Amino acid sequence: MALSSAQVKWISKNHRAFIDYQLTGKVPRTYWPDSPLIRLLESISPRDRLRICGVRLSPALGYSNAARFHTAQQLLAWLKPRELVEGEPCPAETCRIKSFGKTLTLDDLKAHSASWPY
Repeated sequence: MALSSAQVKWISKNHRAFIDYQLTGKVPRTYWPDSPLIRLLESISPRDRLRICGVRLSPALGYSNAARFHTAQQLLAWLKPRELVEGEPCPAETCRIKSFGKTLTLDDLKAHSASWPY
């Protein structure tokens, strides 16, 4: 079984994961972060994500953080930086409201944006 670069990096930095790998061959799982806000942002074209400015997070978008981002593209890069390894800390995942299951619309995002391109 081939290891991904994220798994190799995690095993080399995390002693517990290294021991588990050496003793049992257990490889940590990898995943891509997912949330209703990530799905909404990915449904918008990259060009339009760059034109949506002043986006701020809130519990209405599924996050307990009140951070503000210059563009929706920057927000997406923060929410979904790369493939993560199970157990690896990610700031966006720590403030995500796990029980939030509402399907978000463009109107929800527009209410939390300073500038809207349409």
